[in-house]
Amino acid sequence: MNLDVVGEAQAADAEAIARSNADLVLIDGDGDSAELAATIRSLKSDGRVRAKLCVFSMHVHAERAMRSLSAGADGYIVKDVAPNDLFVALNAIVREGIYVDPRISNVLLRRRIDRTWLDVEALSPREIEIVRLIAQGLSNKEISQALMLADKTVKNHVSNIFSKLNCTARTQVAIYAIRQGLA
Repeated sequence: MNLDVVGEAQAADAEAIARSNADLVLIDGDGDSAELAATIRSLKSDGRVRAKLCVFSMHVHAERAMRSLSAGADGYIVKDVAPNDLFVALNAIVREGIYVDPRISNVLLRRRIDRTWLDVEALSPREIEIVRLIAQGLSNKEISQALMLADKTVKNHVSNIFSKLNCTARTQVAIYAIRQGLA
């Protein structure tokens, strides 16, 4: 793969990116992470932009990378990368569609595995059943009727679920259920 620089800009300009017919756009990821995420979302939602978007940042922070990837970035590369590794990373984004600096991808993967497996394993079968019903919007009283349990028993299960999942609201439990494929 040959790399040709086709432009440079101080701000993301969807029209200019579309005109450049670039395969990949590097976005400076050293500013405010909320603004960075908004820029990525804006470019991704603009139908004219076909280029892959890669954040190029000095930050080796999993949270910053996750925020960028969640916004739609196709890659996250840390600026201290060796030139040959930069070429490999850019090539991976263009050809395979995604690349994350290994120092960060390991952290993200570990967090995902921990959250996916350990949280589900921490819940009893009855608690998983109750999580599914919470995701369906049932109240404690409705859950107790559906499962033929005492109201106090359901309340205890819900309290345990909140504690195990580190949640403070039923909507958080419902979101968890959806993300884990339980709902």
